[in-house]
Amino acid sequence: MAEMWALYETGELHPDSKLTGHFDADTHIANVDELMEVIDDAKEEEAERQARMRDDDDDGEIPQPY
Repeated sequence: MAEMWALYETGELHPDSKLTGHFDADTHIANVDELMEVIDDAKEEEAERQARMRDDDDDGEIPQPY
């Protein structure tokens, strides 16, 4: 069952998948704090990008209707 689930999680489980009956579990421990830092940095960069876009749009001119 673990072998099938691992194949499913990676998108490699297909009707013709050959199961070996042998499975070595991934014992790697994710560094969640590091991952959250990367996500927070990306959010901050996006907020700054959107603020720059708003500043560029706010050039003092009255927007013309389409």
